[in-house]
Amino acid sequence: MPVTLAKKLEATRTRFFWGGSDTERKLAWIEWGAVLAPKDMGGLDVGSLVSFNLSLVMKWKWRFFTSEDTLWVRVIRILYGEKGGFFSLRRQASGFSPWARLLAADAKLQEQEIIKEEVLERRVGDGKNIRFWKDVWVGPCTLESRFPRLARRDSNPHCWVAERWFDGGWRWSWASPILRGVAFGQVQQLEELLKEVSCKDMKDG
Repeated sequence: MPVTLAKKLEATRTRFFWGGSDTERKLAWIEWGAVLAPKDMGGLDVGSLVSFNLSLVMKWKWRFFTSEDTLWVRVIRILYGEKGGFFSLRRQASGFSPWARLLAADAKLQEQEIIKEEVLERRVGDGKNIRFWKDVWVGPCTLESRFPRLARRDSNPHCWVAERWFDGGWRWSWASPILRGVAFGQVQQLEELLKEVSCKDMKDG
């Protein structure tokens, strides 16, 4: 929802709440922000339309990362890249398409630190719909950003979590053997990080 439209709807709701109309304004006995605020903060818990709209932005963002086999997600990835334009320093937020507007709203949330990127963490089930290196599923960032050297050495950097889980343990598939050096130390760090993590017989969340 465009910000201008949200503000117009909010103004209409304000007039209705105080018994006014388009041609007549009534005296407001309490600040509108207090009316919108939750009850535990002294408000009436009416809720802000702007905040509700921003929460829907995060809902679409979540759907994008949890509905990978759907047609609309595949189309968005073709147009905006593997991550749909999210998690990027240079977001593709220009233009007037609904998705471009959504990216712009999400970028604003990140800039103001209202909802940080790291809260969007996947819950591991069978690992068939979570990218091992490219999704946020263990810790506050992707494994690719934490272990870029290992991600480049993987025989399939786009692999699913399920492809690295075999017979009750983690198994690696490197393009070339890792026997020593910095990469070997990072493999040990990765294994320590995943020591308490496992795939389960349920769908990913």
